[in-house]
Amino acid sequence: MAEELAYVVQGMRSPELEIKMKAKRTCYDRYRAYIENEISIDFVAPINHDWITDILDLIPHQLQYVERAQMENMINLMLNEINRDYYDAVRKAILDYVLKDETERYRIGIMETFEEVKDYGENLFAGIEPDDDWREHVNLARDEIA
Repeated sequence: MAEELAYVVQGMRSPELEIKMKAKRTCYDRYRAYIENEISIDFVAPINHDWITDILDLIPHQLQYVERAQMENMINLMLNEINRDYYDAVRKAILDYVLKDETERYRIGIMETFEEVKDYGENLFAGIEPDDDWREHVNLARDEIA
């Protein structure tokens, strides 16, 4: 990651870095192409129509300064974008799942997953830990309720 940043932002160049960046670009292009061309939308569950209905309910259907035809066109464009993004996201999830298997990575020729989602339980919450005073206060309040 630091090498990529140095390459793109700072313009650092070296033969080794050029090879790495070219390989990463090839891998990314293959990854995107696989999502777009190799995983058919027939394998994806249809988008939930309740979601679309809920989205449409949030849109004001008449705006004072926007003509009806223009508003309908904007809504159609938005719905097309939502539909496309949904199918792309699910196909990406399918590919990411397949790439969890190392033999599949080698077979497909994609050695890296981009913007990988953590499995359940891997992304542990690292929030603020309460201090002893807060814990004592909570315990006293709990005792009073009981």
